[in-house]
Amino acid sequence: MNCADMRRIAAAWESGDGLTDAETREALGHASSCDVCRSKYPVFLALAPRDSGPARRAEPSGEARSLAERVMADIGTAPRARPVRTSGSRLRRRLPYAVPAALVACALFIVGLRVRESDTVEIRFVLDAPNAKTVFLAGDFSSWDTKNLELNKTASGIWERKVRLRRGQAYSYNFIVDGDSWVVDPAAPERIEDGFGGESALIRL
Repeated sequence: MNCADMRRIAAAWESGDGLTDAETREALGHASSCDVCRSKYPVFLALAPRDSGPARRAEPSGEARSLAERVMADIGTAPRARPVRTSGSRLRRRLPYAVPAALVACALFIVGLRVRESDTVEIRFVLDAPNAKTVFLAGDFSSWDTKNLELNKTASGIWERKVRLRRGQAYSYNFIVDGDSWVVDPAAPERIEDGFGGESALIRL
């Protein structure tokens, strides 16, 4: 197990792919001796053990199996559509309808884009630090970059920044105040160890 394997396993877990118990154990073992991976994947290290074991491999309920069997039976008995042979003259007469069909296809594509946008949500990160000169946001969603996500200071001394993140994920983050002070979000509902003796805020979407 090396850092490349760890990155692959963490990415698979974040995308919802199931991991074997062996993969989870190997990744946790590697991170225990690698400071880089321990700092890059704190959410995986905190939550992946929960997703492994007998609970993950639970068999579907009888009701779920029954529903699946009924659906497959309906699919198997559905009549198949017969191919339609169209002569050249009929095809030419139908060409004017191709333009509206193309417009409908474009509209469906746009709707699809909007549906994909619904997979993300805009999160407002806020820190009350009226005496701070600069505040940055760093998290696993930004590869812990400390200079990319700068917060804006309001007239009341509140620092804020909106970031769009994917739904169904968990993210860890911290604020960096005045360049060198790492601050855990006091409003965060959860915290996890950062692997360096400190803590990071945890948010679940």
